[in-house]
Amino acid sequence: MRFVRRTLATLAVFFAASTLALHADTYATYNASGNLSPSGTYTGTFVLDQTNDWITDGSFSVTIASGTYSLAKAGSGGPASLNFSTPDSKVFLSFGILGTGTNPLPCDSSRGQNFTLYDLTSGFSVYHADGNGSITAATPEPSPLILLGSGILATAGAVRRRLCTA
Repeated sequence: MRFVRRTLATLAVFFAASTLALHADTYATYNASGNLSPSGTYTGTFVLDQTNDWITDGSFSVTIASGTYSLAKAGSGGPASLNFSTPDSKVFLSFGILGTGTNPLPCDSSRGQNFTLYDLTSGFSVYHADGNGSITAATPEPSPLILLGSGILATAGAVRRRLCTA
């Protein structure tokens, strides 16, 4: 009985400690929003690989003079930039960020970076970010290892309780 207790306690401590040590998530999700010039708005999310500052995924919604459009990832991404478009490629966004790592900033013409929306639905219209955009970190999901560690601790407590009453 003493061996079982020691083993369960050792396993519980190991998994509880490993949840903190193994949390090396290099991907972070961010929310972006702002205004477009001459008129319009954008909102969306993107995933940034913080080891090499590549935008790897995301989606945007834009409202401009010709309507509201949902834009999905188009292409493979790149260093601090990624392209988004509608399925028919008539509305196309070239999105980039500045200040990579854990503190990205939206790109716009005032920062000398690329944030350009092309509307080909009726002619050719070009929109740019107006410099008042914002990027905030999305709320992270709990780590599966923390859930595993707490489950093992609960199991160890239940086994201990049964062994002590027997």
